Amino acid sequence: MRPADGATAELTEIEVEDDALAHGFVQVPVAVVFDPDLSPGAKAVYGALLYYRWRLGGAPARTIIARHLGGGLRSIERYFHELESRSYISTVRLGLGKPSKCVIRSLQGRALPDMPNWHISPAKVARPSRQKGTSHHIRLDSKESITKPVDPKANRKTSRQALAEAALKRGKSVEEAVVELMRKTSTPQEEAEKIVALAVEAMGKR
Repeated sequence: MRPADGATAELTEIEVEDDALAHGFVQVPVAVVFDPDLSPGAKAVYGALLYYRWRLGGAPARTIIARHLGGGLRSIERYFHELESRSYISTVRLGLGKPSKCVIRSLQGRALPDMPNWHISPAKVARPSRQKGTSHHIRLDSKESITKPVDPKANRKTSRQALAEAALKRGKSVEEAVVELMRKTSTPQEEAEKIVALAVEAMGKR
């Protein structure tokens, strides 16, 4: 859908040297997103230029780009300068009386920046799911996304068992660990005895 604010008037031609960029995707490439020497604003302008090229065939005036991205013209000019200085884009003068052409440079041969350590334990990157009663784990090492139901009772039991194990490690007897668990968690005696027994069994297997 074309914007209704005059964005298509007097478009600046955009030429893309890399066919994969010209037809493959709308998202900003990884090489651009993770370039530490490129400001977030410059990355946004790069993505906007790709969008304009694929949707409109050319870029609107920079004042319109500034309005689309919610920034001032001076900032947009600075972001264009960043992209040019990092060789992501270049400007080609077509002659007197003719608009300049913006060229989105090929990313082939460009070294990717160092990536963070993706091999992180799933437990360390767990995030709450939007769906109530589930937990969402993202495995960065395998790029898997796993959603599984959460059992509140199981979680509480595990935490109480950990409490019982801590008491036993401090030298408490089984009976003393049961009493401490009952006092700290208001757990009935019969259930507390079972949890302490599980703690003893788990500690014996380690």
